[in-house]
Amino acid sequence: MGLTKQYLRYAPSGTFNVIASADCNCAHVSLNGISGRYIAVGACEHVLIWDMRLGEKAQVLPGENTVVSQIAASPSGNHVAVGYVDGNINVYELTNNDIVCVFAGHKTAVSCLQYDEQGHRLVSGSKDTEVILWDVVSETGKARFSGHKGAITSALFLNGKNCIVSSSKDTFVKFWDIETKHCFKTLGGHQMEVWSAVLLKEERFLVTGSMDQELRVWKLNWTEDVKDEEKLTRQLEIVKLEETDGPEDSSVLQCHQVGTLVRGGKGRVVSLSTDLGQSVLACHGTDSLLELFVFCSDEEAVERMNKRVKKQRKKLAGEADPESLDIAEILTLSDEVKRLTSIKLDAKIKSSALLLGTTGELRVVQCLKQLTLYGHRKDPRCIAISSDNLALLPNQTCLRSIAMPSGRPSSLCFAPGDRHALVGCSDGRLLVLDVGAGRVLEQVPAHQGDCSTVGLTPDTVRHYTRWRAARTDACWCWTWVPGACWSRCRRTLQHGRTHSGHGETLYALARCLDGRLLVLD
Repeated sequence: MGLTKQYLRYAPSGTFNVIASADCNCAHVSLNGISGRYIAVGACEHVLIWDMRLGEKAQVLPGENTVVSQIAASPSGNHVAVGYVDGNINVYELTNNDIVCVFAGHKTAVSCLQYDEQGHRLVSGSKDTEVILWDVVSETGKARFSGHKGAITSALFLNGKNCIVSSSKDTFVKFWDIETKHCFKTLGGHQMEVWSAVLLKEERFLVTGSMDQELRVWKLNWTEDVKDEEKLTRQLEIVKLEETDGPEDSSVLQCHQVGTLVRGGKGRVVSLSTDLGQSVLACHGTDSLLELFVFCSDEEAVERMNKRVKKQRKKLAGEADPESLDIAEILTLSDEVKRLTSIKLDAKIKSSALLLGTTGELRVVQCLKQLTLYGHRKDPRCIAISSDNLALLPNQTCLRSIAMPSGRPSSLCFAPGDRHALVGCSDGRLLVLDVGAGRVLEQVPAHQGDCSTVGLTPDTVRHYTRWRAARTDACWCWTWVPGACWSRCRRTLQHGRTHSGHGETLYALARCLDGRLLVLD
């Protein structure tokens, strides 16, 4: 007899209390013609769009039974491409939450997504070592690029050259020609996995991040743009070559490593991101430090070079002969790039997205593993449902967040009437909460150990609560504290009796239906 589902009694109906998944990136989107205010994140199998100004959930893109692994927004911000762990890609329209098209070409989780500058094509990389080019307009796949031997970590469009750049865990960075569908250039200057790559400054620089503390900066020189030998010489002399990938006169692309940017963060590079203008670079590792770099314009780079040369000549004026003060005026990486102020956060950063405002300001949105507004900062340890099911609303939104003044909550229950709740903490305290006001009414030092379980008796006159602390259980009685009116009355706890002498630590209790017997475990 085959396995059937006819004996299943329970099935999940939904999830809540999820702000963002730690294994998915974030992306800026546009809603109602407004850009720079909304951000899309993955939340289990759904995509949530948060209003960063109000701190509220603005829209939900529902998914099915597959976890979201990657998100990419179109240049206009009206469409979102969502990659899942099963390899499928859904393209959503934000105006009506409809799925425009579905792409199925990968065998494993989608690891990177990016639109081209027109938003007509989409490139995706997966853990199955494949890079696929999709046509969003015709809703078909255009090309499959195979050559990497490790999971794809980045896939980028070279819009000016109709090429694709991909990085992988096999330590290589490959350049693919879309028309011929073959790899015409491979960078092998990394000793370990390449975890992220990004194009900067009008696609003239390529920055890659690996396992070490350095970001490698590559200069891209296209030989087809050079008309004569003198122009090629001038282009090659504007940078100080520290390391090259070997002479390849026949290649249409010359890649030279012009230097490295030393990171201050710890661990490997998690992600590299830039704004739409490709001028600001954001980098973070496995810690809580977000580092920012800016690539200067050509005029500013020349100005910085002139200041540096002038300073060197002034410093060497009194130490050397005037004839030996011939300092080469060559642009270096320090002239091209300058470091901005780093941002130190309270929690580990999982992804980042940059948006350069029209007023010259830089807005940074981080997708964190630990949040401070909605949701829990750590794994939930206890849950209770009120008698009128207020704990599970149809829209599954957060009703109230109450900060605990003492130890970590270990158990909780609703009091009769659902106006108050009891919380047992790890330090042995009992907290009486006002659910409507969202505040702590009373703290009772009940036990010296952890309060791990609670139960209510069906006594309608006196409602008893039993808590365990190490090897004891106590009985408490609900009483009312009078107020100016009935709405101002509140509940409190009055100690009844304590049972001790248990041979082992108590972890759970249960009562019979008539409330006469208790079972302690």
